[in-house]
Amino acid sequence: MNVKVYGYYLITGESIPLDDALRLDVERQLAGTVRHLAARTTEVQVLVAEVIGRRGGFEKRCRVKAHLNRDREPTADGSGATVREAVMRAIDRLARALCRSASREPATVSPSG
Repeated sequence: MNVKVYGYYLITGESIPLDDALRLDVERQLAGTVRHLAARTTEVQVLVAEVIGRRGGFEKRCRVKAHLNRDREPTADGSGATVREAVMRAIDRLARALCRSASREPATVSPSG
């Protein structure tokens, strides 16, 4: 599974500096989140942005998109005061979305013979 982590300031378009510790935490968290779908997950994109919040202050937002086989791309969003908080919230929401979609999939029956 390939994990890509991007960050930018929405206002200026400049890159948000994302440290290696955060990238490592994101990869670990995602590995645990999609482990039951690892064979079907080709890539996970994590996009972090700093935006102006509803009350005028800055907040961090994160969108996580999992590219699965069969052209499905579950996406989850999260926001928070810090980059880490926004990312972890989005990953948690992605985990719940993946569990819901996995429970809706029809069971495949292998031919016996």
